Parts: sequence; C-alpha cells; structure tokens
Amino acid sequence: MAYYADGTPAKIGDLVVNKASWNKQETVLIVIGIQASSETCNANGIVLAQKSDGFPAWFPMGPQGAWTVTLKECMRLDAPEFPAPAATS
Repeated sequence: MAYYADGTPAKIGDLVVNKASWNKQETVLIVIGIQASSETCNANGIVLAQKSDGFPAWFPMGPQGAWTVTLKECMRLDAPEFPAPAATS
C-alpha cells in the first residue's frame, strides 16, 4: 500500500496537492494510478491547477496527460494540515 506525507493510505480518485521539493511548485491533481511496490514516482495523476512559489494564485491547467508523482510528497486536499486556497478576484 502507498501512503501520503501524513501517513494516510492513497486511493485512486483522491484529490491531492503535490508539493514536490525539486520544482518549488504546488500542483493539484486527481490520482488515477498507484504503483504500491515503489517508494518514489509511485502514482499517476491528472493535473487540474498549479501554483508557483511566491505567487498567490492557482492557475488552471489544460489537458496534459498523466503526470508521475511521489505520494510521500502529496497531501489530500481534505487533510487538516492543508489550508484551503483563498479565493482571488
């Protein structure tokens, strides 16, 4: 079984935020595949939005195919540790 950063088991269909350490961006995605036998690059997801470090707004992303992410760098959007993004006008 694969787990998120907070220890929660990962499931297909989860809406998560990936906070990858290598690119200083946060990405919102839907998990569409999990490879439980791997520690890194162990999930695929469809990207919905992205926010770069230092920018206050989330930018919607168009169709890009599936991205590969490491689940230990992800949090479910409904996790208490994740503050909901503020609405921008």
